[in-house]
Amino acid sequence: MDILTPNRAELSQLAPDIFTPFDDTARAVTLMSQGCQSILVTATDDPLPGNDQQVVHTLHSPEATRQWQWPRLPERFHGSGCTLSSAIAARLVVGERLLTACEQAQHFTWKSLSQGFQPPSGQCLPNRVSRVVHFNPSSTCP
Repeated sequence: MDILTPNRAELSQLAPDIFTPFDDTARAVTLMSQGCQSILVTATDDPLPGNDQQVVHTLHSPEATRQWQWPRLPERFHGSGCTLSSAIAARLVVGERLLTACEQAQHFTWKSLSQGFQPPSGQCLPNRVSRVVHFNPSSTCP
């Protein structure tokens, strides 16, 4: 199974010949016609019009198109896309179906972000080990 996990800006760079600004589906279809099996497009970087309180992730695959909505967190994060793609890969390698793997990976990622922590400088970081390590509450992202 191969899957891409671009955000909306990355998707537009991967399929630059599609000129409609919000036509992520056409871009995904273009990439799938070039051999990619599935694409999970995230809108963490660029909210869909009229939906700035939610993050909408859209899975495009031959079997289905599916959307999930998550509450948008106010912080800026470094590592959210890496967390999501790694979690999807981990779930696929143990035999989960694509739809389930994407859904469970999003749950894990959202929890990691919602319990993220703020280093002394820079963006918040996902807390990928929240069940194991408890960080100093004063350094937690608000």
